[in-house]
Amino acid sequence: MGNYNLQNGTKLMVPNRLDAITTYVVLEQERWFEKEWGFVEHLLQPGMTVLDIGANLGIYSIGMAKAVGPSGRVYAYEPTSETRSRLEQSKAVNAADNLIIVPSALSDTEREGRIVFGTSSELNRLGEADDGVGEAVHLTSLDLEAQRLGWPAIDFVKMDAEGEELKIIAGGSSIFRDGAPIVMFEIKADTGYEPAIAHQFQRMGYGLYRLLPDEAHLVPFVENEIDGFELNLFAVKPEAASKLAARQLLAESWDGAPPHGDWSRFIAGQAFAAISSIFAGAVPAGPYGEGLSAYAGWRAASRPLGERVSLLRHALERFRLAAAEEASLPKLASLSRAEYDFGNRTKSLEVLRACALTIDSGAVPDLPFVPISARYEQLVGDFRTLTISSCVEALQQRGSYSTYYGSALPQLDWVAGTPFATSEIERRRALSAAVRQRPLTLRRDLRIPAPDHLNAEAWVRLMS
Repeated sequence: MGNYNLQNGTKLMVPNRLDAITTYVVLEQERWFEKEWGFVEHLLQPGMTVLDIGANLGIYSIGMAKAVGPSGRVYAYEPTSETRSRLEQSKAVNAADNLIIVPSALSDTEREGRIVFGTSSELNRLGEADDGVGEAVHLTSLDLEAQRLGWPAIDFVKMDAEGEELKIIAGGSSIFRDGAPIVMFEIKADTGYEPAIAHQFQRMGYGLYRLLPDEAHLVPFVENEIDGFELNLFAVKPEAASKLAARQLLAESWDGAPPHGDWSRFIAGQAFAAISSIFAGAVPAGPYGEGLSAYAGWRAASRPLGERVSLLRHALERFRLAAAEEASLPKLASLSRAEYDFGNRTKSLEVLRACALTIDSGAVPDLPFVPISARYEQLVGDFRTLTISSCVEALQQRGSYSTYYGSALPQLDWVAGTPFATSEIERRRALSAAVRQRPLTLRRDLRIPAPDHLNAEAWVRLMS
């Protein structure tokens, strides 16, 4: 069993197998691949009472216990014995005394059930007696648990129950109908977006929100605009939404014509702008310049959040129009970034591929632009190398949740040899090659600890 460090300062006990999803992803990214992982800890406050339904190995539970502090409580439901044993060990390693691990699955009634094992514990699900390899488990409901444990008002619920969500909601009227917890729930099914759970929350008076990729802000969910990479939504009742809006964590709306931002002030704060003279002077006229100005407004943290999101939408519209008129490299780069920032990951990838083709043709940016990813805003170096590296890195990171699901791009070998490579890039290359039994020349010694490489000891074991 491995004891791995995460970016949030916690440790996680996971199987020593690269076919285990959590093990692979934590080795690769030192966090969970869902953007909500980082946000939930900002949303929670000391003293809160939290439910983790489908806790699995505790990738959320441990961080949530840290966030609510000694005066708070996290109730983690994990019925599978082997997985729960590892969660218990993670609890001990992190001294998470406020984490209560419950050996039951949740549904609409109390009864005996059966967990059917998936190829990895994240894929375990409730099933029938003749469904395959598994184990018998106890099922109960949220209403019964509230009576048994004497819960105060529940503040937050994370629900990932592999298809059992509607029954859990039905068995939790005292929690969802009578109370007002913020609920994060999975929306992805084998066939794509599953709307039934979202609609059920709406019928109970909840508003629906999605998290922007900045991992800091919730915005209203529009069903017909859902991105194919979206995995989770948040259900929030109006009073709770107002409180989150006051904390600048949620935009209740983005209506209204936005004012312009200050592009010159924005770009002056980016180290990236020093690498080329194209960033000096005023923005160009027309839709593209309007997009740059609006994007600068989105990035102005002093503005109200709803106004900022409105500016981002406006920037996106202007960049789309400008790229349709002329698909030049700077316009494509800016459009890709705005699509991604707004949560349109699929569209961002489409534009990125056009960027890559434009770069391959020898194009060099001749207008100011927004760097393809946030990390590159504070980097300097050879202009062309930096531009290529940022494009390839974004294609890799946005193209799949992890190289567990899609292999490392061949172009990542080139990026690994540039000054802009990170330990994560090397880890992605190494893991992808290892599980696919491909030869690989490492560019960085993964046995050496670094601020962006927290699990060197695990890599020593892996490489031996």
